[in-house]
Amino acid sequence: MGKLKRSTLDGYAGVLSRYLLDDFGPLAIASITPAHCERLLTALVRQQSRQSAHGLLDNALTPGT
Repeated sequence: MGKLKRSTLDGYAGVLSRYLLDDFGPLAIASITPAHCERLLTALVRQQSRQSAHGLLDNALTPGT
């Protein structure tokens, strides 16, 4: 199995802490359902919509180029 660059690992850790651990942290991976994922995505879209409405962090969920 290949090794990941430190920057890649740091990026993954950032995504986990910013978006996933608050909601999924206490759950076993096998217990995460599509409904859990839908709720998370809905919350992220609402957050993004609020931020965009105020002109802040536009495209924060869009992958960088």
